[in-house]
Amino acid sequence: MTFSKEGISLACEDTSCSVVMQCWKFDTEEVFKKYMGSRVKNRLLDAEGTAEFVSHYDSIATTGFAENGLKDVFIRDLPKQDWRIGEALAECLLEDTGDIRFPWNGCRDQKVEDASLPGADLVGFKGKDRNVRFLFGEVKTSVDANKPPNVMYGRSGMTKQLEKLKTSESSRKLLVQWLGYRAKDKAWDNDYKTAVLAYVSCVDKVYLQGVLIRDCSPVIKDLESRGHSLDSGKPSDMGIGLCGIYCLCSISDFPALLGGVSLS
Repeated sequence: MTFSKEGISLACEDTSCSVVMQCWKFDTEEVFKKYMGSRVKNRLLDAEGTAEFVSHYDSIATTGFAENGLKDVFIRDLPKQDWRIGEALAECLLEDTGDIRFPWNGCRDQKVEDASLPGADLVGFKGKDRNVRFLFGEVKTSVDANKPPNVMYGRSGMTKQLEKLKTSESSRKLLVQWLGYRAKDKAWDNDYKTAVLAYVSCVDKVYLQGVLIRDCSPVIKDLESRGHSLDSGKPSDMGIGLCGIYCLCSISDFPALLGGVSLS
């Protein structure tokens, strides 16, 4: 299911250094609710992957009951954790506002409920044709009133995590391997081949992306100091972006929005 970019606007940005810093907003509450209840919900349900699995195994379903049973096996339950919903929102908005795509849905790797997978929150591609590069990133969903919120700082903060990706070749290599195992025989294998060739020519030829999700008014101050910090010592072949997503409903309402529940 596709979603029109209409209704999503760039609220503010900072172009004072090489790190791209942008704050995005939804124009109306109605647009945001529709986006969560359709675009983000389908991402979390992995509607495309479920249909693919059912189609692949339909030969073993000899009755309508068996076919429905297959759908029940592969259909996913919607998460209740705001951070997991936030990661899906980040992927969707980055795809809809930039030259970015996440062809492998990370939901497929979740082995047990509430499990958090190791490594980066975001693994995908940025760019087209010969300019395709790996994109690795982190997502933070915060209700903290501070500007910037505390999730941008500290050992487990976004900046520290992106700094590790910026400086640790071994961390990036593991993510390149992880995506490579999943790219084989897929329609997006050519994107992987282009990105991996760029990577082996220079291990810094990747794009790092941080996403901050908040339920307040857009403010570029959330990103500025962290952006300049990440810009310091950044390899010339590496791209870095910080994106703020500002929601018109409370983050605590995210699960209800996925279920189409009316909010008071």
